[in-house]
Amino acid sequence: MIKINLLPEQKRAKVANVEKEVVLFLLVLGLLGCGMFFAQNWISTRIDSLRTANSQKNEQKISLLKKIGTINTLEKKSKEAGQYIEVIKDIRSRQTRPVRFLDELVSNLPRGQIWFESMEMEKDGQLEVTGVALDNQVFAGYVKKLRSSAVISNVILHQTSRKKIREYNLVAFRCRIESGKHADKGQDG
Repeated sequence: MIKINLLPEQKRAKVANVEKEVVLFLLVLGLLGCGMFFAQNWISTRIDSLRTANSQKNEQKISLLKKIGTINTLEKKSKEAGQYIEVIKDIRSRQTRPVRFLDELVSNLPRGQIWFESMEMEKDGQLEVTGVALDNQVFAGYVKKLRSSAVISNVILHQTSRKKIREYNLVAFRCRIESGKHADKGQDG
């Protein structure tokens, strides 16, 4: 006998598909876990390298700050040395001022016409001079030469008077000689 089933076929539950989905889910979960593991390893390696770089940068910063401190100290000492050098130059120029004064006084002195009786250097470097001259014209010419000197800025006449020495009628004078602005130039040490 032949049986004919005219009823539609019953659909079976898809058991095989569920197994495939579970396997696929586990596979995706495993891949995701591996991805997270590698990502976490990469991130921790990156963090370690950044920490190492940061510590190296901090060490370099500390080293550079020490060098900057040394440089600042040297610059300060250099400025102080420069100030000392300027003081030494000033002292040297003041040491030579009396010599230059006297040289200027003597080099412009008309021989046999003016004679100095006394010279006194004051603390401020100015010179008080007393003496006698043959006549007023000789003394006036001498003062004019001194005033044109770079070493001497001014000659202030305090007093002139007639003075008789033996049979000669001479002119006695007393004056103040002030240093010039350029008296200390040209002396580099």
